[in-house]
This record gives sequence, C-alpha cells and structure tokens, in this order.
Amino acid sequence: MIKTHRIFNSRLYKGLCLVVLANLIFPSVSAAPLFKSQKPLTVVLTAPFSAVFNEKKKEIRSYRDGAISYKNNTEETVRLPVSVKTRGNFRRANCERPPLMLNFSSKETKGSLFKSQNKLKLVAPCQSGFKFQQYVGLEYLAYQIYAEISDTHFKTRLLDINYLDSNKKSKPWTGTGFVIEEIGDLAKRTGHKQIRADKLNRSQMDLAKTALVEVFQLLIGNNDYSTIRAKEGICCHNSRIIVNKDGDGKYIPVPYDFDFSGIVDASYAFPNPKYPIKTVRGRFFTGWCKEDEHFQNAVNTFITKKQNILELAINAPILNDFSRKSTVRYIENFYKMIGNPKQVKRNILKRCRGKVVTG
Repeated sequence: MIKTHRIFNSRLYKGLCLVVLANLIFPSVSAAPLFKSQKPLTVVLTAPFSAVFNEKKKEIRSYRDGAISYKNNTEETVRLPVSVKTRGNFRRANCERPPLMLNFSSKETKGSLFKSQNKLKLVAPCQSGFKFQQYVGLEYLAYQIYAEISDTHFKTRLLDINYLDSNKKSKPWTGTGFVIEEIGDLAKRTGHKQIRADKLNRSQMDLAKTALVEVFQLLIGNNDYSTIRAKEGICCHNSRIIVNKDGDGKYIPVPYDFDFSGIVDASYAFPNPKYPIKTVRGRFFTGWCKEDEHFQNAVNTFITKKQNILELAINAPILNDFSRKSTVRYIENFYKMIGNPKQVKRNILKRCRGKVVTG
C-alpha cells in the first residue's frame, strides 16, 4: 500500500508539473470584450455592399472601406472604420448576400467593444426571406450546443444589424447575424496554440476530444467536416486545430460552419453522396475508429448535458415556435439513439471508419 501511494504521488506530481509548465508557455486569458456578453448587440454596418457582393465569385476579392457603429453603455454612438469583403466557399458562390469578413484596425478599436479584434467572420442571412433568418438562428444554436459540452469552442455574439449601402445602389435592410471568435483568440483564451498543417495523422489527435467532436457532429447531423484533412487551404475542413495545453502535444479539432447540418436543414444543403442518407436531416456517423471508451465517454458527456442542451433549443433566440419544436424533436431523437446501448454499438462503435487508433 505504501509503495502504491508513493507511485500515485509521483504521477500526480509529474502531472501538476506539466500543467504548470503548460500554463507558463500558453497562459490563458479572458475573452475579448465583444464576447463577454451573450446579449445581442445592435449595430449599423455601412459599406459599398453592391460592389462587395458583385465580387463574390472572384477568387481574389478586395476589402472595401466601411464603418460599424453601436451605442456604448452610456448610450453614446461609437463609430469604427472597418473593411469588408465576402468570404466562404459554397455560400459565397450561391448566396445573394454571402457571408462577410470584417477587417478591423487595432489602432482604431482601442477602448471600444471591438478592442483586440482583427478579422471577424460574420454569419448572416444569405438571402432575403424569413426562412434564411431561421437558418442563422439554428446555426448559432449549433455553436451554443458545442460550447455547452466543450471548453475548446468558438465564442459567438449575436448582432442585430442595420445594413446601409454607402454607394446607395441597394436599399437598406436589416437582419440578425453573429460574429465568430478568431482561432488565435480562442487558443490564447484557453491556453492553447494554433496549429497550421496541410493534413494530420490520426495518431496525432487527442482521441477523447476528437470523439467528442464526432459525436457532436452526429447530434447536429453534419457530415460536412473533417478532423484530419483540408478541403481547401489549411487543415481541416470546417475545423481548426489547436495543440493540447497539458504538454502531450496532442491536437484538438475545433468545429465550425454548420450550415450543411441536419439541425439547420437549409434548403440549399444536400447530403454527401458517399453516405446512405437521402437528406441532410438523416444521421450517419463518420467518426474515425478509436478505442470504444473514447466514444462511450463522449456519449456520457452528452447524456449528462441533455437538459442543458434541450433548454438551449427551447430558449433559442431568433427561432419561431415551429423551428424550436422541430429542433427539440431532432435533438430528442439523437438522445433516443445514444440512450440505447445497442444503437450506440450499431450506429457509432460499429460504424466508425478505418483501423482502431489507440492512445
């Protein structure tokens, strides 16, 4: 007993040393001012939108000068310069109003709510019409669900946006969207470091946290992602990679971009023909094989968080009653699946891809 106790203390000591060392190398910081609140922020975004959107199908697009304004805590209007261009892939090519990248100058944002922001991804309705606003609300909910089950998630902030075309070639319009935290800020906030690579080996991954991502993607019905391969640009497709802060060098995928998921069920989305599902609403597990315990632990995490996740859907902003009820049913169907050990075995453990990676 004494010998075992000494071994335990030795391992505990080494573990504490690794944590302390990691915190010295990658110290965590608090969230940027913009993401410290969940309250929707009302803004006016001014830019030559007609010119911006006209460039959406070009591979090389120019930033166009604009401005964003909001009211601070004392109800004073704060106006900041910002450059705007279209971003994304599918939505950029197919949307009437594709997603935007907001590019700030750090010198201009000092003392403002946008302090320390550089480039912010803006997700907003890509067409006029009620259903496209619902899609934004559902995608925002997906980010909120992942934030509930993982500490390594992108923070988001809702914006009620008034759009003004500075060239006056299009009429003003309004809509609710959200901005997404930059990966560099996420890494600093959580005490991690961003990794850039063309592709990854599965043995490099933090298997437990990768399993959590894969089960989350099953919950939202999303197959438009990869944890180890890029579709275009840096790895990985609709995931970003950070290095584990505990010093073991394992990589953690952080998911984003969920508009092709079943939980959003966008009219323009279609299922991957490689998988036996007829609509994006269908669920088909595409996680990579690893020891069963990693998937079981991920499933247990979701079971523990069930009530919180359902409440997120029930109280989701932007959504109407129909979208809320439909989404709650969709989530409950996932819980029926993972609440049955036979279905977990059939739909997750026996359906994973590739050889089992251990670790």
